Amino acid sequence: MKRFIIVTVIMVACALGVTYLVLYKGLDLWLLPHSSNIDVPFRVDGADIVALDEDGEEHVFTMRGVDIGGAEPGHFATEQSTDCETYERWSTS
Repeated sequence: MKRFIIVTVIMVACALGVTYLVLYKGLDLWLLPHSSNIDVPFRVDGADIVALDEDGEEHVFTMRGVDIGGAEPGHFATEQSTDCETYERWSTS
C-alpha cells in the first residue's frame, strides 16, 4: 500500500508539472503538426493597431464600438437616470 501511494503521488506531481509547463511556460509537446507559414495582417505598434490591406499598405486600425450598458454616458446603471423614451429611441435608431 505504501508503494502505491508513493507511485500515485509521483505520477500526480509529474502530471501537474507537465500541465504547468505547457500552460504557463509555453512548452510545446509537438503532438500536432505545425504550420510555419502563418500570415497575420495586423501588428501592434506602441498603442496603435496597424492593419495590412490587400495592396500591402499599412494603416492604423481604429476600433469603434457602442456602449450598450444600462445607463446613459456619465451615469451609473444604479442611478436609474434613463427613462423609457430614451430606451425606445435607442432601440429604433
